[in-house]
Amino acid sequence: MKKQITMSLIIILLYLLISSLTVMAQVRPDFSGTWKLNKDNSDFGKVGRPDSLTEGFAVLVITHNEPSFHWAIIANDEIKGGVSFTTDGKKTISHAGNIERTDEARWEGTTLLHSTKVRGENGKLLSHQERLMLSEDGKTLTILRHLSTEIFEVDVKLVYERQ
Repeated sequence: MKKQITMSLIIILLYLLISSLTVMAQVRPDFSGTWKLNKDNSDFGKVGRPDSLTEGFAVLVITHNEPSFHWAIIANDEIKGGVSFTTDGKKTISHAGNIERTDEARWEGTTLLHSTKVRGENGKLLSHQERLMLSEDGKTLTILRHLSTEIFEVDVKLVYERQ
């Protein structure tokens, strides 16, 4: 009888442990929303702080429906660019004229790791790796980005606030 109770208890505990690990593994942030750059909390490294929010990073509009991820960059109320990729580690290749862009993203806990390689018309390569992190309250998006080209490398920290 005692052996039977002990075995039942062990089975219940294992079930609870596996269930909790499964739930924890599925909790990933949803980055969907409109995000405005907070220049004061951002660090632009060697690139320097932009004079206005219209210089490339102003507003992000993200649509995230796991594993699909799309963001559009908006400046002066116009869409200046955008990209779609998946968060499941698969490569996404897109073309604009003679420019080829490869995106790849995967999860590391609650951080989204995203890498991009862009081969220009001149054959030169621009790449960046970034870590997207959402604050616990869901109001702040932080992107740590490492940009590299054949000429330079720079690290930037972009901090966005949910609108």
